[in-house]
Amino acid sequence: MKAGGWPSIVAVYLFPVLAVASLSKMIPLAGDLQTGLGAGPHAFALLLSLMALPPAVFAAVGGAVVDRIGRRRTLILSAALGAAADGLYLIAPSLMAFQAIRLGEGLVMMGVFTAGPALLMASTAGPRRVSAMTLWATYSPVGFSLGLVLGAAFAGSEHWRWAFLAHGALFAAVGLIALGLPDVDAVPGPRRGLREGIGQLFAAYRRAPLVRLALAFGLVICISLGVSVTLPAWLAGTYRLSLAGASNLLAAANFSMLLGALATNGWLRRGGRAGLLFAGLGAAGSLAALVLFAPGAGVAAAMAALCVWLAATGAATAFALAVLPAVLATPAEGAAAAGLFSQVSSVVTLVTPPIWLAVMAGAGAGVLLAAIVAAWALAFVLLPREAARFSIAPRVQ
Repeated sequence: MKAGGWPSIVAVYLFPVLAVASLSKMIPLAGDLQTGLGAGPHAFALLLSLMALPPAVFAAVGGAVVDRIGRRRTLILSAALGAAADGLYLIAPSLMAFQAIRLGEGLVMMGVFTAGPALLMASTAGPRRVSAMTLWATYSPVGFSLGLVLGAAFAGSEHWRWAFLAHGALFAAVGLIALGLPDVDAVPGPRRGLREGIGQLFAAYRRAPLVRLALAFGLVICISLGVSVTLPAWLAGTYRLSLAGASNLLAAANFSMLLGALATNGWLRRGGRAGLLFAGLGAAGSLAALVLFAPGAGVAAAMAALCVWLAATGAATAFALAVLPAVLATPAEGAAAAGLFSQVSSVVTLVTPPIWLAVMAGAGAGVLLAAIVAAWALAFVLLPREAARFSIAPRVQ
């Protein structure tokens, strides 16, 4: 595959899709995990978020490690590890074994979310780079939906573990596809040592614009993931749906995030003001959440609000990744920036499910709504000037 070509961009994109599916595939299986392994609500919430622990702890050096191993090779190793983890789930005899495997899956997330965007930024430029990073940003809805569908397909049956078999087979297939990815690390030039890479990484972590954009990105991930993990049970309890049925509704609506990401791409490529776009997304997302969690709204209104909500969060995620190259001090900072984004999103993924599920069970949706509005506002305040003023002129034919 040619570096910067759409086949290679799409091949890289498949990795975060499967990585996110690793998280969401567990949600429809909550009942099976409880009856089969004794995973109660608190244990289930922990199981959901455990895979975020390794990248939350070690992503600080992830960029330097990826620079040393190579972006393409890291993705291939991540696919092999993901397939192996799914194979182990098929024979895991206890909840403790599931938790140990879940931690191993965290290494997959660390590899994918550090090597993937670094490879895209290294192999693309100009409008193609904006489009590539915007496509990358859509991994969340596609991956989350894929995981929900895989889990729901086998939930409640004696073959519920087959969800892991299906997911592992997909990881193995994508790993084989990755053998054809361009090896951008093979370009002649000096190779950084691990110590030098770590030093440059921590230097990047001290750059205020990069950190502020990463924190804004983390806030969007927090509210997006929080709604996703609490909504199936909310819809099931409010509108008398099965958990699998509510999960399938969310999976179908998740593709609204794709429309939001595409709209972001179009806005930025046409020179639209980035800060104005993000402010509009925050307003639309906040209003949609108010309708979504209104008990008397009805299924139709709730689904319409859900689509608006997902489009807004998908667009905001795409925005943060599309403007990331504009915040970099040098192109060589790409791997370090990817490591920072990976660590922030991993910490958020680790703490969000237990906190949101506990708040929903205790304080109810009202507190979560207040948190959603506050998170949108704070994310807007955190946007660095380079991101808020970012635009790219249309390409002249």
